Amino acid sequence: MTPTPKTRKPGKLLRWIFVLSLVSNVLLLAFVTFLLGLFDSDGEMDADTLGFTASSSSNSPPHNTDSSPNSRQNPSSSNAKLPPPSLRDPHSHPVDPHSHPVDPNLSPRDWAQLSRGLPIVRQTQQDKKLFIVCQFIVQAPPIALFRCLTDNSNLTAVYPDIQTVEVFESSQKHSIIYFRGQHGIFGLEYVLQRDYIPGREIRWIKIDHPRSSQRIRSCRGRWRFDPTPNSNWTLVTYQNHIDIPLLPQSLTTRLLRKSLPEVIRRLRDQAPNYIRQ
Repeated sequence: MTPTPKTRKPGKLLRWIFVLSLVSNVLLLAFVTFLLGLFDSDGEMDADTLGFTASSSSNSPPHNTDSSPNSRQNPSSSNAKLPPPSLRDPHSHPVDPHSHPVDPNLSPRDWAQLSRGLPIVRQTQQDKKLFIVCQFIVQAPPIALFRCLTDNSNLTAVYPDIQTVEVFESSQKHSIIYFRGQHGIFGLEYVLQRDYIPGREIRWIKIDHPRSSQRIRSCRGRWRFDPTPNSNWTLVTYQNHIDIPLLPQSLTTRLLRKSLPEVIRRLRDQAPNYIRQ
């Protein structure tokens, strides 16, 4: 009689699949818990984690619940370039927002924050998408900031997360650029169309392209440069949204904050070099 070959029970295979799935879920949960540990219980990132040190000055403005500033840089830092006295007092000419509405959404308290060299960072909802919004002051006119951020050969020097830039198309009105960078543990590749309003605004949006990673579902944002009554200083607004399917939008947006201090520092250092071009 021919012996019957042994067959592997399907139940054992299913148990192994269950164990591997359980282990992967535990590791994923541990990773997400670690990321969430970077943030306060109220969902805002710690000032130290963001890279800005809380000011101990006695005239520091109280917490503004409207703008929810999350970061405070030490004005005595060697990297902090503070506005002249005419820009430090939000109630004095020429930066009173009521008589000079550079941005009507900014209160006198916000101007006090900005005038000490500290950024205002918050989150907003637009079209059911979560955006990070950061505003800060730079000692350079709008056109110099525009030139700095449209100098494609210099983009890797401005954005610490970007390692490679390749320009597919470029004109005075728009460009199509391939970016490769590292955002946290994620290596991402994407192609953006950037539209320009010279001296005023830069907008971008992720477009479908063979070299765009599927890890990013969408990316949209802008730089805006608002002149102040002092022509040597500009109010800069950065706004960005990135949708990574593996992460919730709120966590992805918070991770974007980690690079903000370095971007601000580099932009403040480099923009003055583009004034006389």
